[in-house]
Amino acid sequence: MGAGRPRPHPAIDAEDRAVQGLREFLLHRCFRRTNECDLFIAVPGGLYLLELKGHPGRVVNHGDTWQFHDDRIRTLKNPLRLTDLKCKELKDQLQRAARDMGEDPRRVPFIRPAVFLHAPGLVSGLDEFQRINVFGRNLKSHTA
Repeated sequence: MGAGRPRPHPAIDAEDRAVQGLREFLLHRCFRRTNECDLFIAVPGGLYLLELKGHPGRVVNHGDTWQFHDDRIRTLKNPLRLTDLKCKELKDQLQRAARDMGEDPRRVPFIRPAVFLHAPGLVSGLDEFQRINVFGRNLKSHTA
């Protein structure tokens, strides 16, 4: 930096580096493995990594296999498990970035996985085990 330019406040500089680390995680770590991170949010209750699903109609499950019934049937595994793995990898990346910045990596908070079913009018027939950490416009959810 030039002598005439003020240095940014250390907290702002650290925040910029953390955002850069998150951007690198989202752009490189996830896409390298063909996994995307749909939404990362920070709310008073904690940090969440959300998997968004917009399939319309009705969703039911057979074990951990979900089926969305509408004009056709779409079948997929409960996305919460993969989202949980992404949470752990993101926390790992943030802890690594904290260490690189000379910060205590134990200060990186827990990141919770969640699935948000956002199709208007979706009817859920998910059982009590598959509804854990699954939210929607009109769904009642259970948290683990």
